[in-house]
Amino acid sequence: SYYGEYAGSITIPASFTYNSGIYRVISIDSWAFYNCDGLTSVDVGNNVTSIGERAFDGCDGLTSVIIGNSVVSIGVEAFYDCDVLASVTIGNNVASIGSNAFAGCKDLTSIIIPSSVISIREGAFSDCKGLTSVTIGDNVTSIGAKAFYNCIGLKSVTIPNSVVSISDSVFE
Repeated sequence: SYYGEYAGSITIPASFTYNSGIYRVISIDSWAFYNCDGLTSVDVGNNVTSIGERAFDGCDGLTSVIIGNSVVSIGVEAFYDCDVLASVTIGNNVASIGSNAFAGCKDLTSIIIPSSVISIREGAFSDCKGLTSVTIGDNVTSIGAKAFYNCIGLKSVTIPNSVVSISDSVFE
């Protein structure tokens, strides 16, 4: 996109038509919606399998994200510094949450990480100062360094028995 071009609420479609051809949407590329401050909510369609690096980085007006069940990976800094992001629903097929994926989302208050997730990378939710509760799914085996660093409002964390590795400064 052009810098800040999109505004309002968007739904990523399963397909689109261009020059008489029908094309499936299977990924959101890196930097696709970078700094789209007018973007308020995103519903990631059910054909999308990956959200690229910094895809929604700096979308300061983004308040709500629904990540569909077909998404397998959330890229590095995908929603980095989305200050007012308050509601995130993560689909049931996400296997990994990239480094700093939701870092700096200060208005995020709770997160449920589904059982499909195997690893939470370093800094994934760092500086989410409004975060009060985290529920981690039953298949997560590792939590990366500083995953919940500086989450000063955190009061409740549910960690399943599947977690075998908690890195440095996870809850610092």
